[in-house]
Amino acid sequence: MSNHYQRGVLWSLLACLIGAFNDLACKLSGTDLPGFNVLFFRFLFTALFFLPFILINPKKYITKHFWVHGVRGGLFALAMIPWGFSVISLPLPTVTTIGFTTPIFITLLAGIFLKERLGWQRLLATGMGFIGIMVSAQFTLSGSVNIMAGLAILATLLFAVLDIVNKRLLILNEGIQPLMFYSALWTTLWTLPFALYYWKTPSMPELGLLALLGLGGNCLLGCILKSLSYCEVSSLQPLRYIEFIFSSVLSVLVFQKWPTGSDITGIIIIIPCTLYLVHHEFGLDRASKKAAV
Repeated sequence: MSNHYQRGVLWSLLACLIGAFNDLACKLSGTDLPGFNVLFFRFLFTALFFLPFILINPKKYITKHFWVHGVRGGLFALAMIPWGFSVISLPLPTVTTIGFTTPIFITLLAGIFLKERLGWQRLLATGMGFIGIMVSAQFTLSGSVNIMAGLAILATLLFAVLDIVNKRLLILNEGIQPLMFYSALWTTLWTLPFALYYWKTPSMPELGLLALLGLGGNCLLGCILKSLSYCEVSSLQPLRYIEFIFSSVLSVLVFQKWPTGSDITGIIIIIPCTLYLVHHEFGLDRASKKAAV
């Protein structure tokens, strides 16, 4: 199939856009539900959305990796729990900056476990993009690192491991539909005991919001998996920083909050390094096509 990297870029950018809208939806419509309940219902609705498709074509959802998906769901739940607590406890710029360490972890893990050739271009683009995020968030290394910051870093590492596992399953020809459905199913099962312990019955508007977030989560994961199906995972990581730009635009349109000088400086760093990587990967893609002829 031709134009693999181009398609991977488009799906990755769409994932960034959907992620920004999902964050906006969460910010606009807060809920009084405990965090464990929010997580449980969100992924319950994510799984329920697949039921009509499973009834129509159940063969598409047969998997040889049922227990691997169980581990995936456990890792995702394990990552979301500390991440949620860190969002509550830490300043938002700090959390945002820590969250953007995920591409760094993924790039390194892809080289170790997937044997991807990283190259200085991918490493440089990923590192420079991260510097742009740090500049924008006005992040400094001064002050003591507290427990919540450590938990947030642990969560980003787990998110990175999940992407590596997802890519490995795609290499093993696992379908995107099973990857999406079993991720939601197992995360629902893993969070159920915690949700029952902290149970609070949601209102109808809250259920509607959670259903919307579940649908948005499906769209986001679907785009991420499609991008991974076309490209090496390390080649896509700098594109994740584009979500910061989408979020900044939405912040202006919805909250009339304009970027600060540090925000603009960060964007000036992020865009060129991302465009450079895309140009480099396009060149590799064209070269591979010529070699195949």
